[in-house]
Amino acid sequence: KEAGSLTSVPGRGIRTTVDGAEFLAGNRIFMEENQISLAKAPQTAVQLEEDGKTVLYFADREKILGLVAAADTIKPTSAQAVQELHDLGLKVVMLTGDSARTAEAIRRRAGIETVIAQVLPDEKEAQVRALQEQGRKVVMVGDGINDAPALARADVGIAIGTGTDVAIESADIVLMRGD
Repeated sequence: KEAGSLTSVPGRGIRTTVDGAEFLAGNRIFMEENQISLAKAPQTAVQLEEDGKTVLYFADREKILGLVAAADTIKPTSAQAVQELHDLGLKVVMLTGDSARTAEAIRRRAGIETVIAQVLPDEKEAQVRALQEQGRKVVMVGDGINDAPALARADVGIAIGTGTDVAIESADIVLMRGD
């Protein structure tokens, strides 16, 4: 089979053609934006999201063909770290591109009080700016290319040393370990 060009839609997914037929791979929002019905997607997909996993759907122009789930594991010390920040009187907000279901599962496990989910890569910086415009001082922690503008905008940007080079370059502080 001959594959055509690949088009990336940041924060959503990718589309390509194979022998003239269009195929999509991406998150739930990407499928909905492309009018791909999730009605026949396995109920397993909802359960996977509620368990804190990110579901990637594969579809042609008519239906879901399959799915893959991936999970970022929460470090054993994350809930303790969040609690210690709360004890200091700090508010912890999780800003993520993950689905609302996935983000809610992680929020509960880590003890985070506020989650802003389904944020597109270019919207993270705007979310940090909005908090600053409310008079808040913002410390942003991130590790990916999508975090770089928000790390640069924050009053203090903290990158995880195992993250992308652009995140590390955008931060004020670099943590050597991911824990």
